[in-house]
Amino acid sequence: MSAKSMTAAALVSLMALSGCKSEADQVGGQRSAGSDWQRPPTVESARWNGLRVALSGVAEPSGRVVLSSAEGTVFAANADRDGKFTIELDAPSTVIALKPKAQVGQTFIDGQGVLYLVPGDAPLAVTVLDGKASQRLGKSGPLDSVDTDGVVLILSGRTTSNAAPKVRIGQETYSPRPDREGRWILAATGGASATDFAVGDRSYDFPGVGRLESPPQIVGGGWLLTRNLGGKAVQTTWLPVDM
Repeated sequence: MSAKSMTAAALVSLMALSGCKSEADQVGGQRSAGSDWQRPPTVESARWNGLRVALSGVAEPSGRVVLSSAEGTVFAANADRDGKFTIELDAPSTVIALKPKAQVGQTFIDGQGVLYLVPGDAPLAVTVLDGKASQRLGKSGPLDSVDTDGVVLILSGRTTSNAAPKVRIGQETYSPRPDREGRWILAATGGASATDFAVGDRSYDFPGVGRLESPPQIVGGGWLLTRNLGGKAVQTTWLPVDM
């Protein structure tokens, strides 16, 4: 099976295993709910500056953007006429998970995924998506993230050239095609146990599926996060630390 067909089949498999609706399905349902629908916000970048972190992205032009935690912490800002927004907050002292939402009156429309901010010597900002490749915000090495349900692995990264990177998973080598922005995504079987990867001349040691609902922690040279997506569906995300 080619790398391209493997990627398509594996992505479908992981989405099915998650038992969750895709973001497109969720947004589509919200779009048909009424005329007050607005474009859900997407956080695209995170800039850590000492004791502060600035989160920027796109949303409905002139719309209200809210980032809220399960504990009730809320940060908000208005997007400009082009839909761009920036929310600045104090850098958290512990891990914080924020849900992006668009606010229309007293109604909230969920944006994509959950944004995790992890402080420390190697601070991390990442949007984790159910059944999909996580979207890392900020600088990283050739490998951005590894996501797995224990059956399917999804690797993603970025390249500065138009050439397909050489990605090795165990003994298999792939050449995923990057998009216009240089981001590539590759899916293959595996992920339950420790696996060694290589992207170009960089090697990585993925530790395998983590302990359910444990806080993000450094394991095998990267941040490890495991979440319950509902029912028996579990997703582990591993993000290499590039000091």
